[in-house]
Parts: sequence; structure tokens; C-alpha cells
Amino acid sequence: FPALTAPFLAVQALWELPISDHATALAAAPTPLALRAVGLSCGYMAYDTVFCLAHKQVRHPLLLGHHLLSILFFPYATLRHRALLVVLFFVCTEVTNIGQHVRIILLKLGHERSRLYLVNGVAWAVSFFVVRILPSPYLFYKMADCSYAAFSRADFVVAWATMPIPFVLNSFWFYLLASGVLRFLRTPPIDALLSSENQQQQQQQGGGMPGQQPGQQPMQLMLVNVPPNVHAGEQMVVMTPTGQQYMVVVPQGAGPNSQFQIAVPRPPEPSMMQYGQPGAMPPGYGGAPPQYQQNPYGGMGGQYGYGGGTPA
Repeated sequence: FPALTAPFLAVQALWELPISDHATALAAAPTPLALRAVGLSCGYMAYDTVFCLAHKQVRHPLLLGHHLLSILFFPYATLRHRALLVVLFFVCTEVTNIGQHVRIILLKLGHERSRLYLVNGVAWAVSFFVVRILPSPYLFYKMADCSYAAFSRADFVVAWATMPIPFVLNSFWFYLLASGVLRFLRTPPIDALLSSENQQQQQQQGGGMPGQQPGQQPMQLMLVNVPPNVHAGEQMVVMTPTGQQYMVVVPQGAGPNSQFQIAVPRPPEPSMMQYGQPGAMPPGYGGAPPQYQQNPYGGMGGQYGYGGGTPA
């Protein structure tokens, strides 16, 4: 609800500000619409802060820091008539949280592999760029060009110490969001990869053609390590000892730094001829499991992580 109502009020309040006036653009008094928009936004952030503190799976330092700074400085800036233009812009950007909430609902309903999930992810990334990133250069121009004559020295220091922080966070979050969407598009889910491998094996054995019911393939269990920033219901990419990448969903009951098992195709057993080749070694002799890079994504409720896998 606040993701819709607060930005809607903030957009109307922006039209009432003297944005083109160099002398007063950053020292304008809040209108009733601006007070309602900022109040709704701070109320939502206060609720969301308590929710994050109470639920470890969504608790993240960046998200908590963002909320606490907003709760402290949005009312201060609004009531002191300091940089209300920038405050209202940040309230408007909360409309992009709709994509985040839809993603959480789809995950809860088990639709993380559906076309709707992909469409929502792409739409979320596009709206995030249009609403939060694209207007940022203009806001920076206004911050640098407009007059600070009405500001005390303390007001000026507080303004320039806090105003750039949300812009930096928005850029960082957009990078992680866009990277996650691109990774999701490049990495098919594990069931699609298993079906493809079954068909390839069946063709090699002369047992069928693409599109036919795949035959049974030898499988093995692989132990997956969950990165510290990935929680139950979220997607992550795992890599098997043979170098294949799979997109999997962290099951309920598994959390950060825990482990769970998945079934993957058993690698073909090397022949004795392969053992005789230079550098070849039978299974079980040497060879440390590969290390896997972890995605640093946290916050925003939409993580795409990396996990390492070892045969169980």
C-alpha cells in the first residue's frame, strides 16, 4: 500500500515545488501533500525495519541502514525546509518496490521457474532503472547548482553527508538486480538441463530422438553449500564437479551457510585407456573440489547467489 500511495502523493507534491527557482528550490516549505507522502514513507520504513529485525532471512545491513537513515533524516529535512526536492524524489522511487513484493509472492507460491517470474524480474529491473537511475544526474545537477543561502553550516554538512547515500545504494542495487536477471536468463533450471542430458545420452545409445520420453540416467547426490546471503526460497547457481552449472531453489529449512542435496547426472566412469593418458587419475585420487565465487547480493529481497557443490 505505501509503495503506491506515498509515491503518488510525492509526485503531486513535486509539481507544487519551485523546482526551476535557483534560490528556493532546496529551501521550499512542505505542502500538505508533501507531509503526507513523507509521513507514509517513514511509517512504512519503520514497519519494514522492525520486520527485518524480527526475521533473520531478510535482515541485511544495507537495507537496515537505508531505512534508519530515511527515518531519521526525511522528517528532519522536511520540517526544516531543507532539500525537500531530494526527499520527495526518494519517496517516489519506492514505487519500484512493487516488483520486489511480486517476486516474493511468486516465490512463496512456487512459481520461481514460471514465465511470469521472468517477466516480473525484467520489468522490475527496467522500472528500477527508469525511476531510480535515469533521473539521478538531474538531481545531482540541482544539488550542485541551487542556492544553499538559507542553510546553516550544520544543515549544509548534513545535507551533503546524507543526500548522496541513496544514489550510491540505488546504483549498487541496480547493478545486482540487472546482474541477477542476466544470470537467470543465461542459466536454465536444473530440470531442463537434466532433460537435455537424458536426450543426448539416449541419442548416443541409439535409443531415441529429441522429444521422446527420456530414459533413466544414472544420478548421484551432490551436497550444495548455501552462501551466507542466500535464504530459503531464493535461487542460486551451483556448479557440479564436471563443470556444469545448474539453477536451483534453496529448499525450505535451508538457510545461509547451511547445506542441502540435489540430484545431478553421474559423470561417466573413465576407461583404463583414459587412466593411461598423461595427467589422468582414477576417481578418488587427488583433486580438490573447485571453489565457486559468491554473489555479494544482499537486500532488496531478490538474491541470485552462487554455491559450491560436492558429491554426497
